[in-house]
Amino acid sequence: MGCYSLIDFAHFNGIETYMSVVKVQPLPSELRSIISYHGFAKSGRCFDNSWDIVTANIACDAKYVLAISQKVLPVQHAIIKVGNIYYDPTWELNQTINDIFDYDNDYLVIAEWDRLALHDFVRKNQSADGNYYAPMLSTIKHLRKDL
Repeated sequence: MGCYSLIDFAHFNGIETYMSVVKVQPLPSELRSIISYHGFAKSGRCFDNSWDIVTANIACDAKYVLAISQKVLPVQHAIIKVGNIYYDPTWELNQTINDIFDYDNDYLVIAEWDRLALHDFVRKNQSADGNYYAPMLSTIKHLRKDL
């Protein structure tokens, strides 16, 4: 665990409230296999990966989770939640001998969306460039009071 504050990082990025601080668990082997098979764990694509996992409905009650975590410095990050358990498919499935995934990392959960709420959120929040993106800190700052 690093010495940088996830909460300070959130505040610096205009996020004043959060849901909780959690830890992730290892992906169950069946879910891990399905995610790998569909290519939903591309390195550096956590927002797309989490979006794809939730919208493809491969785990029927999966939620898209916008969070802040860190390997060295805090970063915005997307993970998933199935039932009451959090998973990080992007970092877990892309670990290497030089970049071992640490299950002891804290994740500051900013917001969660189930499949229907995620589609609704994205439809209502077209970006300035006219495209639609999975929730990120930049796309929710102005909406925090509505979440």
